[in-house]
Formats: sequence, structure tokens, C-alpha cells
Amino acid sequence: MTPTAGKVGTYTTLFINGGTDYVDGDYRVIWSDNGSFTAGQMLTLAEGSVPAGSHSLTVAFTIPESKNSYHYVRFLRVSAGQTFDTSFLVKAGITVIPLQAAPGAVVTLMGSGFPSSDSGRIVFNNSSTDVSYSTNSVGSFSTPFTIPAGTDPGEYTIGAVSSRFSDESAARFIVTSPTGSSVPNPEPATPPVQNPPPTTPAVITPPVTPPAAPAKIAPRPYPISAKGQELGQFGSKAYTFTWQETSGLSNLTSTVEVSSDPNFIAKPALVASGITGTSAAFNLETGTYYWRVKAVSTDGTASDWKVWPYRIEVDFITAWFYAIAGAFLLFVLLLLIVALASSQRKPKETDYYYPYHRDDGRYYR
Repeated sequence: MTPTAGKVGTYTTLFINGGTDYVDGDYRVIWSDNGSFTAGQMLTLAEGSVPAGSHSLTVAFTIPESKNSYHYVRFLRVSAGQTFDTSFLVKAGITVIPLQAAPGAVVTLMGSGFPSSDSGRIVFNNSSTDVSYSTNSVGSFSTPFTIPAGTDPGEYTIGAVSSRFSDESAARFIVTSPTGSSVPNPEPATPPVQNPPPTTPAVITPPVTPPAAPAKIAPRPYPISAKGQELGQFGSKAYTFTWQETSGLSNLTSTVEVSSDPNFIAKPALVASGITGTSAAFNLETGTYYWRVKAVSTDGTASDWKVWPYRIEVDFITAWFYAIAGAFLLFVLLLLIVALASSQRKPKETDYYYPYHRDDGRYYR
């Protein structure tokens, strides 16, 4: 995706390359604030259909009104249920309406991409003013601002500063002469130096970089934990999921989601956050599940979701079924053995002969 950071309204392009795989069919590009892509909490940025047999495509869209943070973009192949996820850092920006005015005129300052439910003061030409602002839940605000009287014609900056946000959102503004001309007054032979640089260089806070997504799973999640193998375990089974810790960063936690939806659009069945290790155990009822994990740093920034494509099947039949079936077969076998043994112990029949005389006078037996 290009670019990967910018202000609200930034024109962005997303390039999908499936390699040898197809990316054809209907698609949607979805925007999510927290990466969960929960129904009712996401926005469709673009949608369409890709011709059959296509292996790549480019989608263009603009960044919607959002607070200052990392947000998540998902490309979804609707028919195949295939997803590609990435992130975008929304930065603060200010728009001045109109772009030029004379001293004493009232202009409107439109801010977006700021922290949500934040407040601060407007800065004019690097000097704080008594004009304040407050942002809404998506980090936007609108406030009137009067150009200070006596301001010389020329180009100035208007910005916003709060305790939670450094001023990198300044907008350029033209102060015109009282007659309406935007041509500045003639400069004196020795122009005064405005805002001389400080003796100590200012400290620039580098942009926050989200942690990388957890590496490929190692090993694959155990199909059934020890608890799930106990005799008498009906219904739910305890499954343990494991992943590799992200290298190069410390003080990271992980968030794991388990869902019956392979696209994770529906509300997850189970969610665990703040995990300090590299494994999590869940008791899962009968059904089919999918899972994903992301790394979260102490400042709240998070990596992309790492989604594993294979599914987890939780069957109702457990060890009791096999135990009962085995006992039944053993009982039948024992009955057959007893019956066979009984048949071989039956007494052998004996023929009895009685002596007698026939008419010929001979003795027979």
C-alpha cells in the first residue's frame, strides 16, 4: 500500500499480487480502527469485481475521517474468503477556510487525525493563542479563529498543540493587506529576524513504529491439550495455541482472537489480550474455529494480525466414546469365549447295551 501514513483524505493505492494464485471475483477493501474488523465497527473503502483469471489488481481509495493512530486495511475476496491485511498511520492535519484573509478576519480551522476526545490550543506563527479546541471521538474539530490585528501581510503557519500531541500539523496561511491584496509590504533594508532559532536544537519525536506481526507458528497449535485427553471430557475441549515471540522489541504483549468466521468479520468467539507469553489456552465448544494473533507495544501501537489459514475442528465425541465402545466389544468377546468353553466341557454320550437271548438260543449283547 502506498503511502502507509498520511492525513485524512490522503489518496492511497493498494496493490494486491497473488503470485501464482488467483485474486479474481468480487472484493471489498475494509477499514478498521482496531484490527478486529467487527461488524458495525468497520467501513468499506472500495468494492468491485476482478475479471476471472487475474493474478493482481490495484485499488485506489481515500483515507476516511479517523483519529490519530494506526488503522487497518483488509482486502477481502468475498467468494473465496481470502484476506490480505496491512496498516496505515493516520496523522493530524489542519485546513484553514479561506486560505487567505486580512488581519481581524475570522477564519475556520478544520482539524482531523488528532487523538480522540483531546483538547489543546491553537498556535499562530509558532506562538500560542487563547483559542482552544476539543476533538470528537474520531479526532476531528472545527473552531473559528480571528487573525490577530496588526499582522503584517505575508505567509504564516497555524497549528494545534496539546499535552498528548506534538505540533506537526501546521497549515500555511496568507495574511493579506487590509485592502485585500496578498502582496506583502516592502521589506526594510535589514529585515528583523522573527523567532530566532534556540541555542539548543529542538528534540524531534520520531514517528511511532508498530511492532512486527508474530512470526510463523512454531510449533503448530496442539490439537488437544492434556485436559482434553482425560476420560470423561465431553463437549468443550481445552486447546493451546502457540506462536513465536517478535524479536528486536521488548515489553510486548499479544492479543489472540478465536472466531468461527474465517474472515474475522463477525464478532470473535473468544478474545484474550495482554498476554505476556507466547501461548494461550481456550475451552472451545463443538464447532469449527479459526485464530489469529497480533503484537501490541506499551504505547498502544499494534502489528498486523497474523492469521493461520487452517481450521480447528472440535468434535463432540471424546475419550468416553472410545472407552464405552471398547468395553462393549470386550464384553461381547468375553461372551463368545465363555460360550465356546462351555460347549467343549459337555459330557460325551455313552452307548449302553443290554444282554438278551434270541430264539436260536444264542446269547447277545
